[in-house]
Amino acid sequence: MVLKAVIFDYGGTLVRMKKPWDQVRPRVVTAAYRALKQAGLKITFEQYSTLNDEVFQRIGELEDKENRDIPDLMTYQKIVDRLFPSSSSMWRRKVAAKANDAAWASPTMCLAPRRGTRPTLRRLRALGLRMAVLSNHHNPHALLRHLSELGIDTYFSRIVISADTGLRKPDPRFFELCLERMRVRPAEAVLVGDSVEYDIEGAKKAGLWTILITEELQAGQKRPGAAGPDFVANDILEVPRIVSSTIP
Repeated sequence: MVLKAVIFDYGGTLVRMKKPWDQVRPRVVTAAYRALKQAGLKITFEQYSTLNDEVFQRIGELEDKENRDIPDLMTYQKIVDRLFPSSSSMWRRKVAAKANDAAWASPTMCLAPRRGTRPTLRRLRALGLRMAVLSNHHNPHALLRHLSELGIDTYFSRIVISADTGLRKPDPRFFELCLERMRVRPAEAVLVGDSVEYDIEGAKKAGLWTILITEELQAGQKRPGAAGPDFVANDILEVPRIVSSTIP
């Protein structure tokens, strides 16, 4: 079969964090707290931080149990319900949305396109290939907005997000859903990602070709083993060459 589609992971592949998560996370909690303070929150930051950690931990346990990503909006809804139980449900929904938006502004600002992302997308489009994004992500709105702000959203015919679907990587059904929406067969698509565990293994189980973005192996070198990628690239700029010259 002729290759028709390239599916990209988002975080770590198309974009990378400019700072480690442990440096970004305090800003996320602080931003949500400030949004809630504007809504009338009276408790201290330390009290809020404890509640925030408790609720997110419980949601994380539920996600692990059910193997799905729950939208952060629902998590902030639970936090707001705890903090403002006597307020109307409509008001609480609005406040939860503001807290969610405020919290996601910080990590989004710390995400920058991987060097070579834009020229890679241009070259793949010139090759006549359709493209999609497949991401484990807790805020679909933030992801879509970020792709638009970067000016690369128009390259993708489909953007499939775990929090919208009830499926997440490495579940092969998540990859199959993307293929179904793109109307291509597994052998007609290649998955480009930066994680063997989440991107490569799931894609291979679904029957896709795979390219791992890594600095560990020589670009284009094939890694042995069924669970490994079909090809590796030290730089995302290597993807068009591998796609056009190596994959049938």
